[in-house]
Amino acid sequence: MKTLKEKKGFTMVEMVVAMSILVVIIGVTCGIMLSSSNAYARTAALDHAKELGLMAYDYVSRPLTYAMKVEIGSDVNGYPKGIKIEDGRLYYRPEGGEFSQAYTEGVYNGMELEMELALEGSLVRLRMVVLREGTALFEKSSSFRLLNAEAAPQGAASGPEEPVTNPSIFWE
Repeated sequence: MKTLKEKKGFTMVEMVVAMSILVVIIGVTCGIMLSSSNAYARTAALDHAKELGLMAYDYVSRPLTYAMKVEIGSDVNGYPKGIKIEDGRLYYRPEGGEFSQAYTEGVYNGMELEMELALEGSLVRLRMVVLREGTALFEKSSSFRLLNAEAAPQGAASGPEEPVTNPSIFWE
C-alpha cells in the first residue's frame, strides 16, 4: 500500500493558492495598464486644448496688433475685417466678406472657445479659454498694444474697458 508521501503532483490546496496569487497578479497588472491608458487620454486632451487655445489666441491677437482702428461690439463704422466667437466656435470675416468658421469642426474635438476682451486706450487685454463640457482645460491671458493705433488719430480703438465675453471685433 502506498502512503501519501509517495504520491506525486500538487494537492488541491496548493493549486488554489497558486491560482489566487495568479489572479492577484493579473488584477494588479490590468489596473496599472488601465490607469496609464486613462492618463494618456487625459494628457492628449489637455495637449489638444492647449494647441487650440494658442492657435485661437494668435488668430485674434496678431491682426489686432497691427490694426489701424479697432472696434468692439457692433460694426457701426463698416470696418472690413472681423472676428467673433459664436457657439464656442471662432469665426473670421475677411475683407469685404461674410463671417465663416476659422477652423473645421474636427479641430475643436468636442471643445469650445470662450474669449474675453477689453480695451484701455491702445492696450488690449485678451483672455482665451478652451472648455470641454463647461470645464476649463486651458487658458491664456495677456495684454498687448495696438501698435498702429498709437499713430492713428484719437479714438482709433473703441470699446469697453471692462472685459466683454465673446465680443465681435472689427478692424481695419
